[in-house]
Amino acid sequence: MPTTFECPACHRIIAAEAAPNTQVQCPLCNEVVTVPVQTPPPAVEGTGPMPYGGRAPGQLQQGMAIGALVCGIAGFVACPLVGVVGIILGIIAIQRAKAEPHRYGGRGLAIGGICTGGGSLLVGLIMIPLMISILLPSLSRARELSKRLVCGAQLKGLGTSMRIYANGWNQDFPPDFDVLVSSGAVTVEQFCCPSSGAIPGDVHACYLYIEGQTTLDDPRNVLVYEKSGNHADQGGNVLFLDGSVEFIRPYSRVEELVAQTKRRIAEARRKAEDAAIAPLP
Repeated sequence: MPTTFECPACHRIIAAEAAPNTQVQCPLCNEVVTVPVQTPPPAVEGTGPMPYGGRAPGQLQQGMAIGALVCGIAGFVACPLVGVVGIILGIIAIQRAKAEPHRYGGRGLAIGGICTGGGSLLVGLIMIPLMISILLPSLSRARELSKRLVCGAQLKGLGTSMRIYANGWNQDFPPDFDVLVSSGAVTVEQFCCPSSGAIPGDVHACYLYIEGQTTLDDPRNVLVYEKSGNHADQGGNVLFLDGSVEFIRPYSRVEELVAQTKRRIAEARRKAEDAAIAPLP
């Protein structure tokens, strides 16, 4: 194979069929030149073969150890179960590093993943019951509030039905709940407060009715009110004569409003009786 080199006299590239360090004549300038010794080009760093699937010499695999640390830290932020994953990955990474130290590294990262994963799990075991203890009362209050609203809506519907009944009976409200149900204006389910635990069907299980009133009586009067204990003795919904419904607390205030209503009814009846027996002028 000819040796290609630069002629030192004419500085042009020539080829010679001769061994290195032998003299030949340049075919271009006729000068006698010595065939140089050919040296291989310097190797470019990074172009040689890389063992272990492209890993440079001296570089150890530590991806699983890094994953363990990331999962351990994420357990504090996201979910303690992620910390459990960090513990598992950390243990596997340590076992790999121990079995093949020439290939796997990141022992410190793996230990960090186990520690942070365990810490997140410990914090989760403490925080989750604490959060539940904080949230449960709030959820209970929210459920009770929704039951109060349902109860109030039922009384509101009863008031509308009773006023419709009174419009057809000389402004007199029905004598009792049974008459209102038999007329088809309401159903028995409307008489069951969701907080009472009573079984639907008994119209007298949850609400009390102050009968003998008309739409012309004092609008401040109580028409229908809840029995005590329907809402854990915190109060009760009250339907007033003007059709409004209000949750009154404590329940002693409900009893006070009922007493005031009965006094006003008795006073109105007494005045009506006095006017009926009064002598004509």
